[in-house]
Amino acid sequence: MDMDGTFKVDKSDSKVAAFLSDINKILSIMPDKESQEVVDSTNARFTAKAGVSFIKGKFDIRISLEEIKEDSIKITGAGSGKGGSVDFSIQVNHTPEDAGTDVKWKLTLNIRGTLATLGSRIIKSQAEKYAMNIIEEFKKALESI
Repeated sequence: MDMDGTFKVDKSDSKVAAFLSDINKILSIMPDKESQEVVDSTNARFTAKAGVSFIKGKFDIRISLEEIKEDSIKITGAGSGKGGSVDFSIQVNHTPEDAGTDVKWKLTLNIRGTLATLGSRIIKSQAEKYAMNIIEEFKKALESI
């Protein structure tokens, strides 16, 4: 499943880049997080509550900051829990624009296991809701720096 979007923040491109390259800041925007562990400056693990319909549980997820460049970053992750497993990548490009920064993102998400058998509409709806929650938290965090 692929999703993408754009938004603008009234912060400098350098502040956006600094946020994106900080694993602690990326962890701070993850919803329903119960615990976290920073492995090193580009890798972390966290446990989050997630689920669809009657299949709910904790998921152990590993994330990595990869391909860190001046104007972009790729965040990858994989995890598993009750009912399935997930892997994802988020490509984020940021460009200075007027008094702020344009942020363009693209999410690629793969879900396997029992969760994937629930039906594509249910899974897609929940995945979009979860992803948009992360994007909204990302925007809020950027606006507050």
